[in-house]
Amino acid sequence: MFIVAWDKKEFESGPKINGPCNHWLASTASGTDNLKWFRIGERGYTAADGWCTDVIRRDGQLVVSMPDDLPVGEYIFRNEIIDLTYAGKTNADDPTMGAQFYADCLKYKVAGGKNQKMPTEGLVSLPGAYLATDKGLLVNLTAEGKPPGDKYTVPGPALHNQRKPVAA
Repeated sequence: MFIVAWDKKEFESGPKINGPCNHWLASTASGTDNLKWFRIGERGYTAADGWCTDVIRRDGQLVVSMPDDLPVGEYIFRNEIIDLTYAGKTNADDPTMGAQFYADCLKYKVAGGKNQKMPTEGLVSLPGAYLATDKGLLVNLTAEGKPPGDKYTVPGPALHNQRKPVAA
């Protein structure tokens, strides 16, 4: 288990953003240039808890479960918040619109883990994993900041080893 924490006051006092979170890992065994990332978690929208960003505002943190099948080694963990407040159009259509990405990264070391092989499928470059028109990035939120019909699919490739998204 891994906890990603924010300064709750700073997050609450900033602009109100609405959107999902994606969690990524990349091995640094070959260095940190041209990293290839695999998605290990997501948190989107539920009627009960709202957006991932609502959970952060309420709790000041997210709990992210690390895969238990990672090979021993060093990684970069990336937490990504996607703000959909202005995602009704792409920024190519209107430069003031489009989904906005907020990411932070940190080093993560696996010691004494299972001697598994690194994933070879579902690896992506960041930036480059998304298109502005991807489902989940081009979305018209309601006036209350909710997805239409309270249904939403988090953008991105399949989760590593088909892990289940975090239930709200």
